[in-house]
Amino acid sequence: NAEYMGELLKKKNPLKMLINEFHRHFTTFYMELLQNKTNLNQINTKYQQLKNLYDQTKNDPNNEKEAIDYILTQFIILDNLSTQTIEVLVMSYKRFAERYSVYFSSRSSCSSALFTDITPVQLFGDISRLLGTNYLSPHIPDNFLDEIKGISFGRESRIIVCLPVRLEKRPNCLNVFFIVDTGSSTTYISEQAAYSLFENEATLNTSTLNLLINQYPLLAHISEKMDDTRLNGVNILGQDFLRASGCEFSIKFTQQEENITMKFSKE
Repeated sequence: NAEYMGELLKKKNPLKMLINEFHRHFTTFYMELLQNKTNLNQINTKYQQLKNLYDQTKNDPNNEKEAIDYILTQFIILDNLSTQTIEVLVMSYKRFAERYSVYFSSRSSCSSALFTDITPVQLFGDISRLLGTNYLSPHIPDNFLDEIKGISFGRESRIIVCLPVRLEKRPNCLNVFFIVDTGSSTTYISEQAAYSLFENEATLNTSTLNLLINQYPLLAHISEKMDDTRLNGVNILGQDFLRASGCEFSIKFTQQEENITMKFSKE
């Protein structure tokens, strides 16, 4: 209640700091929401006006082509403005959610980070190009890698590595791209990657798979089976693999780039 909260705020403790910080960030988010709600209402009104004018113009042969071109140009401007406004709202929510989901969500052993900045299209496109390997392409079975290089990608500078993965009892081995998340205790694999490992021959009736990742056995969870939209169908390399493999994971920062390396030993 208010009296209890008031007493907490008088004390110098971590909870007080959290409450103050939460209130400050939520107020910022709420004000942005109100401001952009007004923008969206104005955009909707303008859109309806232009739509009515366009409907009248296209059915009137006396109106010149320039009038229709003008209206279409205004539609494009309006569409861009709408997109920008919605993007502001989405980014504002993401900033708020990323900061506080760690306090208010305990449904997943994955860290609180949102992975919506990495998409399957990027995995098959830009990320494949940067890693020099096609996503989910075949890898020679039992070909152990003693060292790999990673990349930093996206607006959140995700650390991404490519590792050979196969099912414990199947020979089909593929190059799978993982986001390295040291805040996650668990390794996750996407449904798309899982189906590819099964060569699209099976129905996934389980939420976990026994994998060999660079020949290290590991029980991985299927991202979409965890009912956690933060994972967004990506593959997450968690602490369980880092510990099981005993790998040496290092990042060397320079002004131009990051040198990301994973070294493995069979011993």
